[in-house]
This record gives sequence, C-alpha cells and structure tokens, in this order.
Amino acid sequence: MNKIRAGDKRPAAFDYKSSRDKLIAKLFTRYPALVKIWARHSEIAEFSDSPWTGLAVPVSQCRLALVTTGGVHLSSQSPFNMQDPAGDPTFREIPANVSIENLEITHDYYDHTDADRD
Repeated sequence: MNKIRAGDKRPAAFDYKSSRDKLIAKLFTRYPALVKIWARHSEIAEFSDSPWTGLAVPVSQCRLALVTTGGVHLSSQSPFNMQDPAGDPTFREIPANVSIENLEITHDYYDHTDADRD
C-alpha cells in the first residue's frame, strides 16, 4: 500500500458529479429520445407568468445583447473553467464586429461539432 508522506501531493479526488454530468450530456446529445424519457420522470420548474415590458422605441434604435451559455469567447480571452464542478459563472464580452476566426468554444457539456464547423 502506498503511503502519503508529508510534502507529497495527494492525488486529485475523482469528480463524480462533473463526470456524471458530462456523460449525461453526451448521451442526451447522441440519443435525443432519452431527454423525453428523463423529462417524464423529472420535476421541472414551471412558471405561469412572465413579466412583459414592451419596447419604448423601435428595435432599430435599441442596443441589443445576446447572452449564451454556449462557452463562446474570443481566442484572446481566457477559456471557461470546465473543471469547476459548480460550473464557471463568469462571462466574456464579445464585440459586435468580431471576425468568426477570432472565436472559440470552451464547453465540455454539449457536442459543439456543428458550431465548430460554422
């Protein structure tokens, strides 16, 4: 049996939740019918109302922002931390005039093959 001595680094603990979540994400991506089966047996939050606020000016005069959880960032920005079991809550700002060649996807929880092709 290997003993850990003072000063030795302990082996990293196995991150069960992260590994489980990645496996489930891959299975759901590959077999979409599993999502329907899972949804039938899961408690999903439902909201009966959504506050609606109409625009005061035409869309052409508005400033818009897109918020995504797709893990997209500029090549020059630090990637999202996929090792954090709680997820990476940080955000990256991407200018409207950025070239697609300057974008990357750092996300392990969905198959982004199609997005990579784009």
